[in-house]
Amino acid sequence: MMSSQVSWWIFWVISAVCILNVEFNIVEGGAYEETKVHIVYLGEKEHNDPELVTASHLRMLESLLGSKKDASESIVHSYRHGFSGFAAHLTDSQAKKISEHPDVVQVTPNSFYELQTTRTFDYLGLSHNTPKGLLQKAKMGKDIIIGVLDSGVWPESQSFNDKGLGPIPKRWKGMCVDGEDFDSKKHCNKKLIGARYYMDSLFRRNKTDSRIPDTEYMSAREGLPHGTHVASTAGGSFVSNARTSYKGNKIQGDLMYVYSTDEMTSAAKGKVVLSFTTGSEESQSDYVTKLLEVEAKAVIIAAKRDDVIKVSEGLPVIMVDYEHGSTIWKYISITRSPTIKISSAIALNGPLVATKVADFSGRGPNSISPYVLKPDVAAPGVAIVAASTPEDMSTNDGVAAQSGTSMATPVVAGLVALLRAVHPDWSPAALKSALITTASTTDPYGEPIFSEGMTRKLADPFDFGGGLVNPNKAADPGLVYDIGAEDYRLFLCASDYDERQITKISKTNTPYRCPSPRPSMLDLNLPSITIPFLKEDVTLTRTVTNVGPVNSVYKLVVEPPLGVKISVTPKILLFNSNVKKISFKVTVSTTHKSNSIYYFGSLTWTDGSHKVTIPLSVRTQMLMYFDQ
Repeated sequence: MMSSQVSWWIFWVISAVCILNVEFNIVEGGAYEETKVHIVYLGEKEHNDPELVTASHLRMLESLLGSKKDASESIVHSYRHGFSGFAAHLTDSQAKKISEHPDVVQVTPNSFYELQTTRTFDYLGLSHNTPKGLLQKAKMGKDIIIGVLDSGVWPESQSFNDKGLGPIPKRWKGMCVDGEDFDSKKHCNKKLIGARYYMDSLFRRNKTDSRIPDTEYMSAREGLPHGTHVASTAGGSFVSNARTSYKGNKIQGDLMYVYSTDEMTSAAKGKVVLSFTTGSEESQSDYVTKLLEVEAKAVIIAAKRDDVIKVSEGLPVIMVDYEHGSTIWKYISITRSPTIKISSAIALNGPLVATKVADFSGRGPNSISPYVLKPDVAAPGVAIVAASTPEDMSTNDGVAAQSGTSMATPVVAGLVALLRAVHPDWSPAALKSALITTASTTDPYGEPIFSEGMTRKLADPFDFGGGLVNPNKAADPGLVYDIGAEDYRLFLCASDYDERQITKISKTNTPYRCPSPRPSMLDLNLPSITIPFLKEDVTLTRTVTNVGPVNSVYKLVVEPPLGVKISVTPKILLFNSNVKKISFKVTVSTTHKSNSIYYFGSLTWTDGSHKVTIPLSVRTQMLMYFDQ
């Protein structure tokens, strides 16, 4: 558990200028040879004592460089926890020599990451300088307690530094539990206020069991650089919203294309090489290493999707998407002597590159409960500079650029924490409703959001749910679609759960009885309407709660899905001091004469200043197909 005053920098995408560490050594003949940071990977560590591991690194450098002084000045970082290795200033010849040492597994030039967005907070409108913004309203999340259900933490991370934090909130009733390499008195503080771990008896084995990774601990500690997460639709979509490229001197030269690393021969020497990869960091690194060996001038990597841009110190790397890569490839294929000019990139901010839902993002429809929209909302989760562990070789000062579910989820969790601070009496469903109904189907600059995949298309509710989160609007949504415990029990009844199961889940003292007939799954008061099997007219109910001005009038705006008719009663909602909740009925009918794909629309209530929008997803199903 973490007290969140103020943990926001954990998720902040840092804007920084990358400076290459370049020095020169005098070699035989009096010539100068450039030194660069190299990563020397030694594999499994030989000692459990980190100090002994570091000492062995210094001895290896001393034998290479000739003195303890040179060794201590050369070493940059010692990897001594999950594996053994070190980073050091070395010339290319020194790197080659140490790579021949029998204890060395691999030597690679250091790399730095180009960030795909420099201001996640600004991108979402969460500026510290906005006097009436959500951050200020929430007092920066002061005294909000965030519970994290995950595979563990690395307590030494600066993410858990409690400097400047006040006392732990008195309402905290949890505990910090000792475990393997986890001392509750040492590792819990005013930031990491509690930590517990739970293990099934199946996994309570001796750590010598080969089935348990060395990076797993019988405690709240997690050694992996990227832990698992609880699967949910909240924060299940991710967007990347900016892109950078090569920074350096102008490059001009011949251009060639290679299909695989096996084709990289001396023909690539002095040339700019185009390569297509899966976009994985490993494949990028493999290409760069091979091209360094054949002395290529630069590499253009065309990847399937935007990803962490890893730039080698020894070789200029330019990242492009498949579309641009295909254009370059076509030019190469029809030109006898293709050439290229590459200029240094210019840092540009604003609506310059379309926001995209990453291809690895979870998408709808919902396979488990098709009447529930998947996902809920979208949030930034590509190439985020996040806290990592020493087990990750790409970690730099405790952080690394990562992409995925665990990067977008903290953004949404952090926004919920801020909303909770502003609206402490709101239910989880109300908080979720506020995020979904105020989300935007365009990016912050008004440009459409695209969906990446086999083909690029405009994003729809199955890509981003309600849309891209808009924190400041979520703080003042106007209306919310609230859900209570009884609503969920009725949904379980509608989903054909056994009454004994519902009683057990509900932890009620008396047996729970479902109404007869059982309710419709369409009536769960979600801030969305999803109809997977529409044949005949259906009518469903939604209820909205006024959380805005007491005396409010909301009018209806409907954008129906293609070929679908939407009828709503009433069409005007009148709220006052006595009327805080109003239910409305939605009748949906189809004009399609045969089975259709999903079509999308929206239903909006507006009072002129608030727009409370829910997505509509409807599929006509005249004939049902079943496996025989």
